[in-house]
Amino acid sequence: RLELDGEELYRHGDVPIYAADPLVRRAQALQETADAVDAAIRVNEGLAQRLGLRDGEMALAKQSGDEGVRLPVVIDNRVSDDCVYIHAGVRASVGLGPSVGPIRVEKL
Repeated sequence: RLELDGEELYRHGDVPIYAADPLVRRAQALQETADAVDAAIRVNEGLAQRLGLRDGEMALAKQSGDEGVRLPVVIDNRVSDDCVYIHAGVRASVGLGPSVGPIRVEKL
């Protein structure tokens, strides 16, 4: 796990149903449904407060020494403490490391 300013953060993510393969990723009708999602930095309210993040603002997510990606913050209390949930397999999360592993989140 990675420590950032005293915070140990761990990424969890999945590949959304309509991002699973090239055919469905390019199907405009499927991308317009409620099941189509894009990447966001999902954290629970407690972690958001500790990191100084607010719902809807942009933050920087970094993994594996990459430059990172800018994503909107979504407060989601279904996310476990000290965890960050970011979907994999979607355009906005390209450039991040593995969908399960250490991560760094920085307020912009």
